[in-house]
Formats: sequence, structure tokens, C-alpha cells
Amino acid sequence: MPDPTFFRRAGPFSSEHLAAHVGAKLVRSGPRAVEVDDVAELDDANERSICLFAEIAYRQALRDTKAAAVVTTPLLASSAVCTMDMLLVDQPRLAFAMIQQLFYPQPPLTPWISPRATVSAQAAIGAGCRIEPGALIEAQVRLGEGCHVGPNAVIGAGVSLGAGCSIGANATISHTLAGDRVHVFANAAIGRPGFGFVKTARGLLRMPQLGRVLIGDDVEIGSGCTVDRGTLGDTRIGTGCKIDNGVQIAHNVTIGIGCILAGHVGIAGSARIEDFVVIGGGVVISDHVTVGTRAKIAVGSCVIRDVAARTAVGGYPAVAVRQWHRQTVAVTKLARQKGYSIAKDNAETSPV
Repeated sequence: MPDPTFFRRAGPFSSEHLAAHVGAKLVRSGPRAVEVDDVAELDDANERSICLFAEIAYRQALRDTKAAAVVTTPLLASSAVCTMDMLLVDQPRLAFAMIQQLFYPQPPLTPWISPRATVSAQAAIGAGCRIEPGALIEAQVRLGEGCHVGPNAVIGAGVSLGAGCSIGANATISHTLAGDRVHVFANAAIGRPGFGFVKTARGLLRMPQLGRVLIGDDVEIGSGCTVDRGTLGDTRIGTGCKIDNGVQIAHNVTIGIGCILAGHVGIAGSARIEDFVVIGGGVVISDHVTVGTRAKIAVGSCVIRDVAARTAVGGYPAVAVRQWHRQTVAVTKLARQKGYSIAKDNAETSPV
């Protein structure tokens, strides 16, 4: 369960209140709704906890749990011993996330500008902002209402952030225009020069990087990410994108709306990622490649050619997932025939 040293809990709430909050059908274990104090995992729950049961693989954990209530689907509910209240929904993970937010709401931002922050007189700071010690806000910066700039973060000249943005400790942002509710986590670097050079007789000449980074609303950029500004055009990240830690986005990349990039993805210059694409961890995407709308790329893949919309690819280089499966099975069989030891056969495991 969450450690109260770090997280302030609301509640308690009745299972009836929680069901109404998420639009669930409540199946009671007794004549009255139970009181719930906290969220927990199945194997860590007590008689006042609510848990998530979204996969049949955890059926035994459900049977052994001491939880007072569980969020699950009508189909999975048949696996439950009715000694707990059940909240039945079609999307249990979504409902449980809403319940988590109810118990652990984001604490309100207390407006403050630290005397140890450096804020240019030419910067426009919106109402209700909080700027932590060591932060640097340069000239012509515009911060919308309710922004939070963490310790030692640097917001470069001319940067514009919409309302409700947060910039983590030690993050640096330059040459960037961002929308509302953009969250950049610690140690990210946004708007730095792209990796562009031209060969000369005396070595490599850096090409000036004269573009910007444009970020839509409701974007999250994880810790340690780097997003390069464009060479002449702009690097673009669409509304609603969620980017995990350690991702590299090169100059002039365009990412559409609602995309998900897992950790350590690397996207080379001028690649185009269309809307609602899901990219697994450790994927590398070559320059000038287009990945179509709603495509999926499996963990650890290398994409060197265009990916059609609504397809799933994987491998090195990436091919259609079924082809990748066949290749993996063939290689595994050949290795066994030649006497090699196979620690684990992943051929039967879906890579996406």
C-alpha cells in the first residue's frame, strides 16, 4: 500500500460511493456497502482495502486476498468468492485509476517565487505559479497560470508554456512553444540543437539549428528525455502524447496526437509518427521513415522502412509481426537441431 510518508490519502469512502464515482455496478457481499480506507494490491490488502482484478492469471491471489472490495469485469467476477463487494465495469484498469486519484488527489499548488530563483524582469509569469530555488527564467518567457518550475530548471529566452505546466528539477527548455498541462520531468532537455553536420576539408561543420519545438496540450515527457529543435522547420509533438524516460527525439521529427513511446526509444531526424502509434521500449526508428496511424512497434525493434497504418511490426529490422513470429520459430528450431541451448523460447509469446 502507498507509504503515508510520501502520499497523503483522502477517504475513507464507501464501496457505494466508489461505484457511483466510476459508474460501476455494485454487487454487495452483505446487507451494507463496505467502508474502504485505501487502494492495494491483492496480496497486500487488508479488510479495508480495494483492489484491482483485471487478469485471470491472478485468480488465486483474488481467492486469497483479504480485500474488502475489488474492481473487475462482469466476466471475471465469476472467479471471485463473494466475500467482498465487487465493482463491475467494462474497463477495470480505468476505473481503478479513477479510484486511485480519488484516494490520492494531486495536492494543490501553492503559489510562490523563491528568492533564490532568477526571474527576468522581461518574463511574463501567470497567476498562481510556483518557481523553486535555483530556477532560471530568462527574458521574454511566458508562463501560463498555475505553472510549476522545479529546482534548478532552466527556461530559456522566448519559451512559452501554457497553463498548468510543470517542469521538473534540472530540466532545460529552450526554443519551445508548449500548450496547456505539459509535464516535463526531471533532467529532460527540450529544444537543444539537433545532430546535424556537413563534411568539409577541415572536418565536420555544424549546421545551424534554426527551428523550434512545438508541443501540444496534455503531453508528458519523462525524465532524461531529449527533444531536439528543428533545423529549419519545427520538431512537433502532438496533443496527448505520453513519452517515457530516456527517449531521444531528433530534429524535425513529427509525432501525431495520442502516441505512446516507452523508455529508451530513439527517433532519428525527420521521421514522421502519425496519430495513436504505440512504440515499445528500446525501439529505434530511422530518419525520414513514416509510421502510420495506430501502428504498433514491438519492443527492441529497428524500423528502417515505412510502417503502414494499423499494422504491428517487430524484429531487427522490423517486419510484420506474423513474419517475425515465423522467423523466430525457424531460428529456434534450427538452433535446437544444432545442439545450442535455448534458455527461453519466446516464439510463442506475442511481442506486441
